[in-house]
Amino acid sequence: IEFETSVEMNIGAFIPHSYIKDETDRIDIYKRIGDIKTEEERDEILDELIDRFGEPPKSVLNLLLIALIKMEANAAYITLIKERPGDFLITIRPDAPVLPERIPELLKKYEPCIRFVADRENPRFVFFHKLNNRIKRGDLPDTIREFIADFKKCIEKTDNV
Repeated sequence: IEFETSVEMNIGAFIPHSYIKDETDRIDIYKRIGDIKTEEERDEILDELIDRFGEPPKSVLNLLLIALIKMEANAAYITLIKERPGDFLITIRPDAPVLPERIPELLKKYEPCIRFVADRENPRFVFFHKLNNRIKRGDLPDTIREFIADFKKCIEKTDNV
């Protein structure tokens, strides 16, 4: 099943003009990063960036990280990861083959920072990162990636995934 996953995180994720001066090259790299489907593709683009333009700045590494999160989230039937003040909204496809009996274990791992809303049209998690003082601002992307990996354990294995 093809569907779009959107990742909205408040980290600087862009290609600065000072890094890739040519606009056509910059647009091409944005498109290629947006089309990343595997970690290998991400690594290939990173290697190419280093070869062609030198060591990428943090904002470019963040862009590659967002692409990786988007890819991982899509494989877990997640349609939206949106950072809001104090929390993340993580929306799941209503037709995702979720194994409901595994959700309590997932919630237990992240309590008291998480809530699951079992809405038929719009099932979602709300992850209150502000409640967890162990999570530093810079660690949020890694925390979200860990959550996605844990949520994937709640997905029934099918031929589509």
